[in-house]
Amino acid sequence: MPQFPLLSKCMLLQALCADAVAGDVVELRGFPGGGEAFEACARFCYGITVTVSARNLVPLRCAAAHLGMSEATDRGNLAAKLDAFLASCLLRRWKDALGVL
Repeated sequence: MPQFPLLSKCMLLQALCADAVAGDVVELRGFPGGGEAFEACARFCYGITVTVSARNLVPLRCAAAHLGMSEATDRGNLAAKLDAFLASCLLRRWKDALGVL
């Protein structure tokens, strides 16, 4: 699936597309974090820089979890990178930690 970066990194989309008939529209209703979080996840899949901060980490992490963007799906995937950023950067300063909460 390397020619489809979004599918190769997202377990949920792999499952939805496997069940879909050609020409079907795949809908993600009630997506956690909304369209902005999905767009950021898609940008990550295509190698486009995603800016992560205390304000957007939680919606991005929820979106990554919902899409199944874990290490089990693809090494170096978004969920693990967000967890590492949270632990190494945001939880080290009170202001950032409170911003995440």
